[in-house]
Amino acid sequence: QSKYQHPRNKLRGRINLEIFTKEKILYESVLIQAVSSTLSEIFQLLLFGDYLSYYVALLNRVNPTLADNVKILEEKLLLYSEG
Repeated sequence: QSKYQHPRNKLRGRINLEIFTKEKILYESVLIQAVSSTLSEIFQLLLFGDYLSYYVALLNRVNPTLADNVKILEEKLLLYSEG
């Protein structure tokens, strides 16, 4: 959650939380600390996401350095951008 969120994304988040609650899916909601700019917040979110994926991989006993899907995505993006 962020003070910079578009209203449509806030609505999407509320609806997701309703679904999670109804389906009894455990979740954590993260409120990004207020910062002075959207760029600063973007970097804060990127760092948080990186740490989150790293520790989830460790908890699941998966090597966090193996990112085959990311490599595939990057390769396809390059192909499409080169046209």
